[in-house]
Amino acid sequence: MYTAPDGGYQNADDYYDRAGARHVLAGIEVPTLIITAQDDPFIPYSMFNTQAIMSNSWIRLWTPDHGGHCGFIQRPRVGEDVYWAENRLVEFIVNQDGAR
Repeated sequence: MYTAPDGGYQNADDYYDRAGARHVLAGIEVPTLIITAQDDPFIPYSMFNTQAIMSNSWIRLWTPDHGGHCGFIQRPRVGEDVYWAENRLVEFIVNQDGAR
């Protein structure tokens, strides 16, 4: 209700279509991690169910059931702090072996 008109877009659909990355996903050729919660109230989970993401071997899509919008925190665990998404990103980077 605010972002689209403030940015010069007609509506949310126009905003997501023009500002989103879906037009370049198929061309990604570096290890890429996408984390999105299935219960995000702002970015519909269905937007990530695309052929460009599913068929691109460079892209890893992690979709926890819960997390809302940027709410990926956890109780501290052994060897980890409360920042769940940041820990997953470090894990993803460490596990890249460059082999494709």
